[in-house]
Amino acid sequence: MQSSRHQSSGHKDYVVLLIAVLFSLLLILSNRSSQVESIKQRSLSIRGAVQQRFAVLNSYIALREENQKLRLQNTRLSLENCRMRTLGEENARLRNLLDYRTSNDFELIPASVIGAYSTLSMNYIILDKGEKDGVQKDMPIVLPEVLVGKIYRVSESKSMGHVMADKNFRVSARVMRSGVNGILKYQQAGNYLLTEVPNRSDVVPGDSVFTSGFSYVFPEGLLLGTVKTVLNRERTIFMDVGIKPVVEFGKLKEVMILKREDLR
Repeated sequence: MQSSRHQSSGHKDYVVLLIAVLFSLLLILSNRSSQVESIKQRSLSIRGAVQQRFAVLNSYIALREENQKLRLQNTRLSLENCRMRTLGEENARLRNLLDYRTSNDFELIPASVIGAYSTLSMNYIILDKGEKDGVQKDMPIVLPEVLVGKIYRVSESKSMGHVMADKNFRVSARVMRSGVNGILKYQQAGNYLLTEVPNRSDVVPGDSVFTSGFSYVFPEGLLLGTVKTVLNRERTIFMDVGIKPVVEFGKLKEVMILKREDLR
């Protein structure tokens, strides 16, 4: 009983305290003295400043969310543009190959580059066409009017192409303007050299270099590159001719395999 009375007395104390606090607030709010008015004004200013801070904070949060949405939208648009540009470039390449395929007398097998194999001395590409598609060893790999390489190894459904960017690759070549002949080969670090060119031959930078046709593999007239440098050597029979290739082998996507009866 004493405990119950003690708890009841405690509750009454809280109620009395709450009533006293409320009464005090009413007195302050109803008081018109200068001190009370000053406190009210300060309180109002503080409340206004706090509300303004919250408004600025809410505005910042809204702007940040809007910026995030815009960034996401811009990213999606950028990715879509990249995809459309890639499709456009692929369409242009395929159209170019198709036009070449239908405008010459050779039988061509279209192929996609599905892989690459590279070492210090070898450079190959893997194609998605093989024996079942009519591909045979030593068939030339071309782009429209440009030589890429030749077929090196063939399986039933795949083939390996030996490209020009390989130290073991050789092709007989001719400077179109002057008719000077030589052998084109890959040196290293992207450098190509036209060798066995007689010293003091009529070769100048900018000359176009094509396949000469002195081969049972490569037909005549496929573009190889252009002359970049000419170095005449004293007391030697031949001079060095640097060649800039046409093909960027690291960017090959689609090629053609040239199929001719007289190349077998």
